[in-house]
Parts: sequence; structure tokens; C-alpha cells
Amino acid sequence: MKSLFALVFSVSVLASSAATVERLVARQMWPWERHFEIGYRLKTAGGEAVDVSLRVSAGGESFDIPAEKLLGETKGLTSGDYKLVWDSSLCESPTADWLKAHTGELAFSVVTEDSANVPE
Repeated sequence: MKSLFALVFSVSVLASSAATVERLVARQMWPWERHFEIGYRLKTAGGEAVDVSLRVSAGGESFDIPAEKLLGETKGLTSGDYKLVWDSSLCESPTADWLKAHTGELAFSVVTEDSANVPE
């Protein structure tokens, strides 16, 4: 029997840069229950480039998902609309049991940091 996680999403930006993240929408991709799609709008100041990663939180715990575990653009980003896909089966943490235990509580955050890449 397939089980789907009911998800509640929050938007936040954890940043050392002047970038802001807006319109964050996260959804579980069906029927691939361990895949999540995160769409967002990035705004940077004056064409500044940033790198992004992902954080998933619930129940007082947070897990940082490095860019290397995400599909989509993650390096040298400037203002625009972007999409990430996270296949949670590729990460040791959080586990499938943790994800199921926190059904309805998951919050996703796009984390930005100044990029070493220069925008074109």
C-alpha cells in the first residue's frame, strides 16, 4: 500500500547574502513518494550571485540537504524563478521513518550564501 506524506510548507531564507526567496512552493511528487519538488523566486541585489541548498525541518529537528544531493541549478544564481528536486532516498538523513513520523509537519527552507561564481 502506498502512503503519501501530507505536507505543510513554510518559507524562510537562511542567508549570509542579500538574497531573498519568495513564492516558495514545495510538493511531494507522486507516485515517487520520496521525491520533493521545490519551486521558488530568488531576488538578489544588483546582480549578485548566490549558491543555494535546502533545509527540511519538523518536530524540532532540521536537516541540511547539500546542493550535491539536489537536482536543479544551485550555483551562481541571480534573480529569477528556479526549481529544485530532492530525492530523499539519496540522503542518509532524514530517514524515511523520520519523514513518515512527521507527516503534515515538514517545512522547507531555501538557504542562500554568497557565491564564488561570477554571474554572466
